[in-house]
Amino acid sequence: MAIAIADQISITGGLVSSALAVMSAFLYTFGLAYQQQANVEASSSGGTLVKVRAVVTSRRWVLGFTFGIVGFVLHGVALALGSLLVVQALQVSQLAFMVLLSNRLRHQPMDRQGIKGAVLVGTGLVAFLLLISPDQSTTNGGPSPWAIVIALTIVVVCVLWTWARRAPAIAAALLGTAAGIVYGVEGAMLKVASDDLADGLSMVSMFGPAVWATAAFAVLGVLLQNLSLRAGTLAAAQSSMTLATPVVSAAIGIAVFHEDVELSSVAALAAAVAAAVAVWGVIKLAQSSAASEATGPAPGRKTAGTEGGSIPAA
Repeated sequence: MAIAIADQISITGGLVSSALAVMSAFLYTFGLAYQQQANVEASSSGGTLVKVRAVVTSRRWVLGFTFGIVGFVLHGVALALGSLLVVQALQVSQLAFMVLLSNRLRHQPMDRQGIKGAVLVGTGLVAFLLLISPDQSTTNGGPSPWAIVIALTIVVVCVLWTWARRAPAIAAALLGTAAGIVYGVEGAMLKVASDDLADGLSMVSMFGPAVWATAAFAVLGVLLQNLSLRAGTLAAAQSSMTLATPVVSAAIGIAVFHEDVELSSVAALAAAVAAAVAVWGVIKLAQSSAASEATGPAPGRKTAGTEGGSIPAA
C-alpha cells in the first residue's frame, strides 16, 4: 500500500514538473519577446547609457523581465519536483513557441516548415519521454563529479570558441553549441540549488555555491548565445543550442545525479528514433520563415523572435 501511494505521488510530481517545465519555456520565450520589442522601439538617439536606461525603464521591458523571472522560478520548481532529463528536454519547446509567437506578431499563418517542425518536435518529445521515464535523482553529486563536469565544460567551450574564430562560416553553429552546453550545465546546477531550497531556507541554500555557480553559467550562456547570433543565422545558432542543452543535461542527470533509465533494447531503439524525430523537428522549425526572419535577442536567457509585429499592449 505504501509503495503504491509513493508511486502515485511520484507520478503526480512528474506530471506537475512536466507542466511547469512547459509553462516556464513559454514564459521565457514570451518574456524575451517583450524585452526584444522594447529594444526595437527604443530611440536610437543619445549615448549607450541613455539607450539602456530608456529600454530597461520601458513598460514592455519590465513586463518581459517579469515574465522571465516567473519562468525561471517555475523552471526551478519543475527541476525540484522532477527529473533533470525530462525538464531540460521539455525546454526544447521554446523553439516551437518562438516560431508560433513570431507568426502571430507578423499576422501570418505558420508556413509548412513551421507546422512540420512543431508536429515533429511535439511527437518526438512525448514519445521519447514516455519511453525513457527516468526515476527522480537520488543524489546531487559530490565535489569530484562536479569538478570533472566544470573542467570538461571549460575545455569544450574553449575548443569550440577557438574553432569558431578560425572557421567563420560555421561560427554560429559552433558558438550556439557552446551556449547550449553551458545552459545544459546551468540547468543541472539550478536543480541542485532548487533541491537545496526545497529542503529549507537557509543562508547556504539561498547564497551557497550552487546559486552562484548557476548565476555564473547563466551569464556565460547569455554571452555565448549572443555571440552565436551575431556570427551567423538564427537557424544555425538556435538549432545547435537547442539540441546541445538537453543532451548535456541528460548526460549529467545519468552520470552525476544517477537518474535511472532502464530500457530494453527495443525500447532504447524506439527512444533513439523518437529523439531523432524531435531533432528533425528542431531543424525544421529553425528553417521556417518565422525563425529565419526573427532577430537576435535582447540580452536575456533564451531567444524569441519578434521582428515584424507588435505585441499587444498589456
